[in-house]
Amino acid sequence: MAQELLGVQKQRLKLAEKQLDTAKTNFEVGLRIRTDVLRAELTRSSAMRDVISAEIAQERAQSALNKELGVPLDQRHVFEGGQLAGYNPSTSKLEQLKNYSTLFEIAEENHPSIRIAELLVKQRKESVNIARGEFLPRFKRWIDRLAREWGSPVGR
Repeated sequence: MAQELLGVQKQRLKLAEKQLDTAKTNFEVGLRIRTDVLRAELTRSSAMRDVISAEIAQERAQSALNKELGVPLDQRHVFEGGQLAGYNPSTSKLEQLKNYSTLFEIAEENHPSIRIAELLVKQRKESVNIARGEFLPRFKRWIDRLAREWGSPVGR
């Protein structure tokens, strides 16, 4: 799960960098205001922080797994079989696993697909807020221009 989460955060960072580049370009040609660039920079910074947090979480997950397996803490694992495929937990661990309701609760809370979907929803909401922030000032300028052309106090 930690690897998948890190991948999602890296995708989010790439998107934030693209949005920042777009905001800078639009600002340079006069289509956006400086606030849009600052907002995009803030989003990128947030995404960078989340990538670092995901990297730390992955390191912690590796260390916790190594502790459970009884191998050196700095050893790294390939999650496509290998040592994990032959892992046999102790009898006490197996007894803990017999409580199905607790296991389902833990699985639901930590399911990678659910976590990734939640992160994608958060990312999309941020994108909508950025788009809204870009649209509203342009829409207001358009309304103000119409009001001047028609000589009417539209929207005031």
